[in-house]
Amino acid sequence: MPDEPISPPPEDLLERVEQAFMRRIGARIRELRLARGFTQADLSKVHGITTQYISQAENGAESLSAPSAVRIAVALGVEPYELYLEPSGEDPEPPKRKKPLPPPL
Repeated sequence: MPDEPISPPPEDLLERVEQAFMRRIGARIRELRLARGFTQADLSKVHGITTQYISQAENGAESLSAPSAVRIAVALGVEPYELYLEPSGEDPEPPKRKKPLPPPL
């Protein structure tokens, strides 16, 4: 086996994979938020994350930083790793009654 340098993947491939990953995380955040009956505004009040940032994250338009992922996970009452699980693909019906939001950090 000759020592051949590893060629980098095509740049557009990396961009497509990153976008798909961010859309999947965003879908999961939205799924968890709706399942708990929270609006984006509700979520933004808890830990100082703007409604615009939450909207962009849910739409896969914003890269989610680790601190923001932790804040969103805490607000949703889940472990941070759960944001990275595959969404169910179902659009949950919001519950009739909201669960209380956790106190700010």
